[in-house]
Amino acid sequence: MKKMTAAALIAGLGFGGFAQTGPAKAAPMTLACDLVATTTRATRFIEADQFVFDLEDQSVSIRAAKTIGTEAPVDWLFTNRTDMFGEDHFVLSRRGSDIVGAGIYGSNPVAIRLRSDGALTWVFVDLEGTPQTMRWGCQK
Repeated sequence: MKKMTAAALIAGLGFGGFAQTGPAKAAPMTLACDLVATTTRATRFIEADQFVFDLEDQSVSIRAAKTIGTEAPVDWLFTNRTDMFGEDHFVLSRRGSDIVGAGIYGSNPVAIRLRSDGALTWVFVDLEGTPQTMRWGCQK
């Protein structure tokens, strides 16, 4: 019987691309959060209770967990993209044990900081040009 290498066996089973995959991608970090303080009257943000941080994709998703998978999900994605409001630019990185991000979302500046103790602060400028702050307490 002829010996087969692992790569030949995998290719023979139809998984040819499987053996040549690149390095593993870090999984996004999903946090459950409770709103603790806000300066905004924008009620659509008050129901946000889940944050998904993805350092590799340079994105943060702010969402209401109970609406995900429904016909009307509440999910604000902060990332680099072009959408109906123009070009969004967002950078996310780790600074020590914190995760920080900043950018432009729908022509408005935004910044977010997740501290290692779970305190999350989101600062944005509303449509009237007034800075707004929201704070959550988060856990994995």
